[in-house]
Amino acid sequence: MSKIKQICIDKLSQLIPIEGTRWELISHAHTPSIVNWRNDPNNLIFFEQQNKLREEEQTDFVNNYNKLDRIDLVLIGNGPIGVFSIKNLTTMPEYGALIGEKQYRGKGIGSKAKYSLFDYWFIELNQEVIYTKNKTNNTKVLESNLALGFEKMVNAQKNDDFILMRLLKSTYLKAIK
Repeated sequence: MSKIKQICIDKLSQLIPIEGTRWELISHAHTPSIVNWRNDPNNLIFFEQQNKLREEEQTDFVNNYNKLDRIDLVLIGNGPIGVFSIKNLTTMPEYGALIGEKQYRGKGIGSKAKYSLFDYWFIELNQEVIYTKNKTNNTKVLESNLALGFEKMVNAQKNDDFILMRLLKSTYLKAIK
């Protein structure tokens, strides 16, 4: 396990949940929800990989989790709400999120969870940058990220369906004041 991943896990109690929720490190208990969310056609259109996720694949993912260079957290209310991740922790940390439960979408919960996770990343863990890659047709998320201070990076491929964006700690700290 990488040093930064171990620190993320060790300091997980410092990650402040939004009201009425709590954070949990991904586990086998979340597999049914994640498989369901990932295979929902309304969500699948926003993923880089368009293949459906099998339960066995998610089980293998969790079984090998300590070897992976990422942190995955599930937001829990009355049950699982969504999953939030930062992958490539040691190289090019990339944020991703999915509010899986439809009744929680469009209520600002994803944005509040993102701010909570970014506070943790930039302030508690003292990291300097985070990236995100979103599909070009995911306009709500792209607009939200731009409003927060993310800057678009130059895409290497002209026909890329994704936009890579970067947020610096200094920009984030100014945005939340």
